[in-house]
Amino acid sequence: MQDSNASLRHSVYGLLIAIAFGIITGHIIGVETGSKTTAQPTHSDNDRSRWATVRALVEEHTYAIGVRVYLDEEEKDCVDIGQLKENGWGTIDKVLKPDIAWINPNPQPGEPLKARFYYSSKPPLLPTILAGEYWVMNKLFGWNMTNDGRFPVVRIILFSINGLPWLIALILMAKLIDQLGTRDFGRLAAVAAACFCTFVNAFANTLNNHTIAAWSVIFALYPVLNAVLQQRPVSFWGALLSGLFTGWTVANELPALAFAGLLFLWLVFRQPRALIPFMIGAALPLAGFLLTNYLAIGTMVPAYDKFGTEWYNYPGSFWNPENIKGIDKPKDSTLIYLFHLTFGHHGLFSLTPILLISLISFVLPGISQAETRLGQIRKSVGWLTLLLSLVVLGFYLTKTESYNYGGWTAGPRWFIWLTPLWILGALPMLDVLSTARWGRITTMIALGWSAMSVAFPMYTPWRHPWLYRILEHWGAIDYESH
Repeated sequence: MQDSNASLRHSVYGLLIAIAFGIITGHIIGVETGSKTTAQPTHSDNDRSRWATVRALVEEHTYAIGVRVYLDEEEKDCVDIGQLKENGWGTIDKVLKPDIAWINPNPQPGEPLKARFYYSSKPPLLPTILAGEYWVMNKLFGWNMTNDGRFPVVRIILFSINGLPWLIALILMAKLIDQLGTRDFGRLAAVAAACFCTFVNAFANTLNNHTIAAWSVIFALYPVLNAVLQQRPVSFWGALLSGLFTGWTVANELPALAFAGLLFLWLVFRQPRALIPFMIGAALPLAGFLLTNYLAIGTMVPAYDKFGTEWYNYPGSFWNPENIKGIDKPKDSTLIYLFHLTFGHHGLFSLTPILLISLISFVLPGISQAETRLGQIRKSVGWLTLLLSLVVLGFYLTKTESYNYGGWTAGPRWFIWLTPLWILGALPMLDVLSTARWGRITTMIALGWSAMSVAFPMYTPWRHPWLYRILEHWGAIDYESH
């Protein structure tokens, strides 16, 4: 009977994952990439900034995505040229490197005297990797991002980094959920949450770092947590892969350094023999992050770390303090910002209340059945996830100069990569709720509410959440008039 239940449960997992994969694939295939008369393959300044680097590397063999040329020595008469000025390729997510990149050795009347280069403010490692994929398609099929070839290029790349890896991550999550859970309803609810209640779904049709970090953190955790659940040591290859994807997670989400630190400490105390392969794996993407940053802008310090300097505050920049407006202009206090990031208009819990169940699991460790070995593992997963989340939240609360909730975005995008961990941590409370009718109903309401928030931005995630729109309509918030 137990084997029969397990078989049925696994079949339901497969059905849920298949439906989720179908939805995400359709979301990617149906992505709007501009009309026949424009070059725009994107949704917003955010992903356009990355696409611009991909295009520049393949078509111009440079990381520069635009040029500012100066017609006088005082640098008062200047003009921007390059792909940034092409229809559909402009972006505010760019920096102007202060160093003079070119000087005219023999200027003639009307000719530019010197120039500086624009670069994407996004880390260049991801665009560099994707440029390799674009280069293959360009050479094999002649597809070009300045003509109709942009349609298959964008869809194939998004499928390769958002669709297929997330399918694998869902399968791995289902395996972990099946081992961590103790009741079928709780397990199925957790798999359903992973499939339909994270903003990975909403961001799947746009080029971003958050969805990549979401599947990467599962790839990093699975070899270690699965070995713990099966009561065996972490293998050499498991540790190597865990380190590789840990480093890749950090390369895409800098606050994931805290996640890397926790995994490292666990290995130090529990599996010291796995440290060397783990560190070798982690070093590869981190070295790539530093190297590509140096190749792009001449320094290993990421461009976004120069916010507030002349890299951002050049004449005409959107990010000049006097030019910033709307949601991007900080105006909330730290307490108000904290509220809206958690229970407000961009709230992790107000938009996806299934994660409230996770929070209860974290703060009430007794429900994890800590007297058993499985209970100890569940409690550890919950407490470490809570600790990690507090570190990440604290990181963003210190960034007072950019209290913008991620800008025009459909949800708390900076926390997307954490949500798979939260779902794993929800299992103790989901198991408790599954024992009573009211608990099952509560869980289903939370799942439905969360799925609605994720499905709301069907065309593009670069829009405000439904809760933000309601509060704005009622006059409870007003960011755009200032």
